Amino acid sequence: MKSRARIGDLIIAIIAGVALWAYVVSVLDPIGSATIRAVPVQLLNESSIETSGLAIAGSGEYTVDVTVSGTRSNISAVSAADFVATADVSDLHKGQNYINVEVQAPSNLSVTEVRTQSIQVYVDTLVSETRPLHIILDNNAENRELGNIKVNASDFKVSGAQNLVENVVAIEARLDASGLEPDTEFTNTLNLRPVDSEGNSVIGVKLSESTVDITASLYATKEVALNVPVNGEFDSNVKLLSELIPSSVVIKGPSAQLAEIWSVETKSIDREAITESCTIILEPRLPDGIELADVSQGIAAVYEMLGRISESVTFTPETTVYFINVPEGVSPVLLENISVVYSVYEDAKGQVGTDDFVVTIDMAGYSGGTHSLPVTVTAVSKIEGVEIVSYTENVSVEYTGGTV
Repeated sequence: MKSRARIGDLIIAIIAGVALWAYVVSVLDPIGSATIRAVPVQLLNESSIETSGLAIAGSGEYTVDVTVSGTRSNISAVSAADFVATADVSDLHKGQNYINVEVQAPSNLSVTEVRTQSIQVYVDTLVSETRPLHIILDNNAENRELGNIKVNASDFKVSGAQNLVENVVAIEARLDASGLEPDTEFTNTLNLRPVDSEGNSVIGVKLSESTVDITASLYATKEVALNVPVNGEFDSNVKLLSELIPSSVVIKGPSAQLAEIWSVETKSIDREAITESCTIILEPRLPDGIELADVSQGIAAVYEMLGRISESVTFTPETTVYFINVPEGVSPVLLENISVVYSVYEDAKGQVGTDDFVVTIDMAGYSGGTHSLPVTVTAVSKIEGVEIVSYTENVSVEYTGGTV
């Protein structure tokens, strides 16, 4: 009888345990759902589109929101990092693409919804271009710059989608100058990042080098006089509007050398070779160990010039023409037009007229009838630079009165 009672008690205990478990599950840890936001999406087979000359035009960072079901305790124990979301990009084409996202949840949860199921991916042409290295000094003293710089790479390339690479203007490396000794050579390894015109990082591109080793010295800078020899005169076919030649230049180098330098001379400028508006990069002759400071890189003389253009005016029989050596009693009449071609500086375009020339016809030795007589044209314009190119050399004139 006692054994039967014990079996009965055991059955009752099991039933009670099951009931308690059901209570805990249904009441204290119920089944529910929740949305896990910003689950990162891993792009698969990205290298396959690169072999086709394409690249993803974006940061490559995509996320989806995942709704899951499960017990409250299991749901509360997970975060976005516990999910694996993937998207296969192997079949993408240039332009806009939509690809499905597959999500794997922890084994104790079920995925009920993915938002959005398809992510939008833009693909562009894969390019690789060289960009200059810019070294930025942080915590630098005034009038100090890096000089005698040597780097372990000859060029720096950035590759990726064309629209992203075009935004990259430089490869930037930053160096803390607070611990550098002036005029003392040092070596350092700096991290690189691609930047746009505003100094912001360009995300989604790759660099050929992630770091650069530099050897340099921290030099003082100094502004000194700049002597620019100018030889010759401008060609008569151009007119000078402005000639801007810098009078000073900023140089850098070891402090002891800078203290002895007060002026720098450049190679001379040949005015005869200047035939149009231009910028002439100056070439200072610097002592060994002295360099141009950053602010004076590309220092130049700027010339604004005017060229010449050709125009023409026409003298008609109604226009004032001067007849000279006219026999007594003869009345000459011009029978045809006289064309005058001239050149003038560009700023006087359209300003020259018949009043800027004197046309004379010599009638000596002629009287009566119609004759072809020589024409002389003289420029009398007050406009600068009017030069006669050609004109009608002979013209028909009818004589009335006198004798043939």
